[in-house]
Amino acid sequence: MLIGALLGALVAVALLAFLVDQARKRNHLHDQEKMAGEAVQVQIASTPANASIRVNGETKCNAPCTIALTPGSYQVMAFLDGYDPATTEVKVAAGQPAPAVTLTLGVQPQTVRILTDLDQGKIVFDDQPPADLQEGQFILEKVAPGSHTVKVSGKAGEATFTFDIAEA
Repeated sequence: MLIGALLGALVAVALLAFLVDQARKRNHLHDQEKMAGEAVQVQIASTPANASIRVNGETKCNAPCTIALTPGSYQVMAFLDGYDPATTEVKVAAGQPAPAVTLTLGVQPQTVRILTDLDQGKIVFDDQPPADLQEGQFILEKVAPGSHTVKVSGKAGEATFTFDIAEA
């Protein structure tokens, strides 16, 4: 009889745990449906286009795109090779018009590195005054897009070449 009572108590506890779990799942599903009903479609664009869009650190799409966001505050970031990232905060409110977001990315400055096998030498970049090579190399930061000319000279001779830097 004691074993039967113990077995009955165990079955009752298991049944109660099962019913509580089912109720919790039903409430969670109801909350998700409610939040999905409140979602606002937010249009996101970037200049230049095709930037990767992250919302609160999670990659979502490439701009231009539309993302469903539930009411709340979000950090929206745009990334594109050759450009500095752009960030903004977006606040979404239920029943309010969807905010349109445009993120403008700035062009990253370019760096020119010239490596030679010369121990000593001079380099002329565009029309700038000649500079000494440092251990056979020359580094110039923040070079503007466009055509450039480089003249390298050493004991054995000199070489001249041109190249183009495209924006971004």
